[in-house]
Amino acid sequence: MPEVRCLWWNVRNLYPFCADNSGSCWPDDECEYQARLSDIAEVVCGVEAGVPHLVMLGEVASALTAGGRNALADLAALLPGSYDAYLATKHDRRGITLGALWDTAALHLASPPREHDVRSLLVMTKWARPIVELEFIPVGAGEAHFHVFLNHWTSPLEGMAETEEKRLAAAQTLLARIQGMVVADAVREFYGDPDAMVLAVGDFNAEPYAKY
Repeated sequence: MPEVRCLWWNVRNLYPFCADNSGSCWPDDECEYQARLSDIAEVVCGVEAGVPHLVMLGEVASALTAGGRNALADLAALLPGSYDAYLATKHDRRGITLGALWDTAALHLASPPREHDVRSLLVMTKWARPIVELEFIPVGAGEAHFHVFLNHWTSPLEGMAETEEKRLAAAQTLLARIQGMVVADAVREFYGDPDAMVLAVGDFNAEPYAKY
């Protein structure tokens, strides 16, 4: 398979300028928003190994909360070559979500993006921020493909123990989807691809010593 350069980045509160919204997270005007985009594009283009073929971002405002504006589409216009973008539709109470941009000269989207709801297996509560699954075929790789899972698990700001259940629910959701692709089911028959290439990235909001 050809080399695929990937970048994950929690860009922290990337909100487009929207006259209907105001607050500490929203830019005061279009110039401030465009400057923020230019700074992000400069970092992406300055990656020492080369401009990434796949750029995955967290804490981007959902278009549903930004007057229909798509910050990833705006960012794609500042990157060299031709990049497509996907911004998840589901978001948390702050209006932020996950998304990705990919170089169409290097990667083809193999199937429609999926947004997996994160649910507690104990009480079936659904948390708002999804896990996003993308499947790509690298150009020149024949039928070889890989799956990427974008994650942004619950922050421990309200307490590590107090928020463990939400991170555990995210971990179980991610594990269930990956196992559904690569391991045997209850009757020991493979219903996925045991050789599937899977990459899970994101802000997992956990320390090495944490249980979840």
